[in-house]
Amino acid sequence: MRHLTWLSLALVLLTAASASAERPRVFGTIVVTIDSGDAELAGWQLRADFGKSDARIVGVEGGEHPAFSEPPHYDPKALNGGEIILAALSAQQDLPTGPTVVAVIHVDHDRSGLPPLEVSELLAVGSDGNEIPVTVTQQNGDLR
Repeated sequence: MRHLTWLSLALVLLTAASASAERPRVFGTIVVTIDSGDAELAGWQLRADFGKSDARIVGVEGGEHPAFSEPPHYDPKALNGGEIILAALSAQQDLPTGPTVVAVIHVDHDRSGLPPLEVSELLAVGSDGNEIPVTVTQQNGDLR
């Protein structure tokens, strides 16, 4: 009976080890940059997901410019889902122009690589409150 207990424990440990070896998880970051050209960027909103990937957003930080240094607004429940909407609005006098890092997204994903964040909606407004044309880029950051 004692050997059967040890054998059962060994099988459980081997099964757990092989399952974790199949899909090791890592944490990475995606740096989100919005380029507003010559226009001042006063606010932005984007909707994004990782498509069919099993990557999960586990946290969101603010950007580099003081106008967007606080984390953007989002529903924390969205971290458990496949899609997230991020938004930020600044009433500061000194607003950024050109490429501006607006957020850093922390992602839990498998070791095969960080999938691209698929942006399905993007809206930005200038200092006058009117919509401005912008482009968004993302850059994979550090793995942890």
